[in-house]
Amino acid sequence: MPTALGCWASYLIPDGEFLLISDRVLQRTIRKYDNSSGEDFNLSNYAEEAIETFRRWAQAFNDRDADAMIAEMHFPHMRLAGTEFQLWSTSEDFLTSQDDMTSALVAEGWHTTITKSVTAVQAGPEKVHLVIHQSRQHKDGSEYNGFDTLWIFTKIDDLWGVQFRSSFLSNATQAYGSSKPTF
Repeated sequence: MPTALGCWASYLIPDGEFLLISDRVLQRTIRKYDNSSGEDFNLSNYAEEAIETFRRWAQAFNDRDADAMIAEMHFPHMRLAGTEFQLWSTSEDFLTSQDDMTSALVAEGWHTTITKSVTAVQAGPEKVHLVIHQSRQHKDGSEYNGFDTLWIFTKIDDLWGVQFRSSFLSNATQAYGSSKPTF
């Protein structure tokens, strides 16, 4: 998939290896999988489905379309921000807080969030881990908050959805409507 200058992309190449491309830098990392069971196992399909789910969610986030975000999520949904867990038990918990979230984003000068990289680091038929680098930007395109995040997608009832996020986002609007889980 083509990317903008400076962005990372991941491609599956033969023998389960990933090829990571960034600008003019080429790096190879090995992501081998064991197919000794003879199971029809295509790592790239699982990862591609999760990445497409993420792209739809990210577009919905930028459009501030809560229903479209929820369509790409599974509940209960959990997020780890710093060392604090945040929980949305139901889609309604997430939905009811989105107007406040939008107001807070606008107040901090947010215009859009750009995804600078997405890399599938683990993938299987029911779960995919994506490492993502995002950039919150002002209207003029300047970045005011760049951060890394790990998203875990699960396949439930034949639908992929993000169910867990762990973010290094700091000093910014986040996590409206969540509760603290009790373990």
